[in-house]
Amino acid sequence: MMKNKIKKYKLSFESDYYLFGIQTDAPTHKFIYFINKDLKINFHRDDDLELLNCNQSVYLPMFVYNDFKRDQDWILISNRSCHISNLAEDNNQIFHEKSVNYIHLIPEYKMFNYILKIENFNDNEKKNFKKIKSLATVNLISELNLNLIKNKERLVF
Repeated sequence: MMKNKIKKYKLSFESDYYLFGIQTDAPTHKFIYFINKDLKINFHRDDDLELLNCNQSVYLPMFVYNDFKRDQDWILISNRSCHISNLAEDNNQIFHEKSVNYIHLIPEYKMFNYILKIENFNDNEKKNFKKIKSLATVNLISELNLNLIKNKERLVF
């Protein structure tokens, strides 16, 4: 008599993506141009990511590249948005002061302008990481530790 074997699967909620922080002084259009040119990829502008902060919407520019050969999605998103508000509500004042606040997608990594999320990234593709690191417009790139991020729900984009 033959016994039926039961297959057991382990359910895992581990991430199948990597996050990189990128710091640059270049304007967005120039930065995207050089990434596309030097890596021979094609980031295109997608809809901005909307975040709610203190009942106000802030928008973060987002760029997407789909690599169908490697079954990867690359998402490059701004890590900060500028929010300008009036300090004084009284319109009778001569000088109107404005407050500039920066809202960060990942506040734990404020030093990075952009967050790069690569899905299905594997160790064989470290050459692309090195190419990004060598771009003239990139000052710093670093893999981000997901365990240090408090608001992981913000990473669902």
